[in-house]
Amino acid sequence: MKLSILASGSGGNSLYVEAEGTRLLVDAGLAHRELCRRLARVPGAPAPESLDGVLVTHEHTDHGGHAQALAARGLRVYATGGTIEALELPADCTVRIKSQKSFTIGAIQVTAVALPHDAVEPVGFVLAVGQARVGVLTDCGHPAPDVVAAYAGCSVMVLETNHDPGMLSYGNYPPSLKRRIGGRRGHLSNEEAAEFLRAMGRPLPRVIVLAHLSQMNNRAALARAAVGRVIGRQPTRVLVASQSRVMAPITVHERGVDIATGLPGDQLPLPLPA
Repeated sequence: MKLSILASGSGGNSLYVEAEGTRLLVDAGLAHRELCRRLARVPGAPAPESLDGVLVTHEHTDHGGHAQALAARGLRVYATGGTIEALELPADCTVRIKSQKSFTIGAIQVTAVALPHDAVEPVGFVLAVGQARVGVLTDCGHPAPDVVAAYAGCSVMVLETNHDPGMLSYGNYPPSLKRRIGGRRGHLSNEEAAEFLRAMGRPLPRVIVLAHLSQMNNRAALARAAVGRVIGRQPTRVLVASQSRVMAPITVHERGVDIATGLPGDQLPLPLPA
């Protein structure tokens, strides 16, 4: 199974995954033109219209804002009933999924995990092909034990490290927004992400991708330091997803995890989605 994070942050989220001919998108937070540009940077990735489906975590604009447009282009959208209704997605292009239940799209088994977040019916996903497992968890208010347990055994973990509590506290956001972000149905802080990893036990995932970093309230070095204190000497690689750059592919197989050295032009900043 191979995954590439196309974009991660409040400006729009999207992740591409493929395995044995099955090609999926997780979240639809990029406009079509930008999605095409970013997929074109991933070796072997198709145009959006050729994907086998789109998994949507929840209705917030940076995750589900362009799901309706993708459905209109003939793509099948997989989401919970609450998310489908909140996004007003057409019934003929959607598949209703249930949290804590698994289903299969081609070669990929998908498990939806209910998350504590201030959306109608939000979920994260565990994607599996055989023993290769990838966890995708963003927009989660706190490291609830049942959520931690659902991601046990993942070789790769895409984990939200949204904010540094000190930066959030002293930043320019209005008090109501600070309370929302830092609340138990908001977003994981660096320390809460570290607590999540600590609760996972050993062995930790081989690769941890820090995701959904706030441009206003976090820094990559702070997020790395927080999770690094949990990882210690474990053989775990830590990467940081970007809002403006496509991440080189990560390949997960039963023997381990391989990280590509780079993509042509992957260090060139791309314009943020409109």
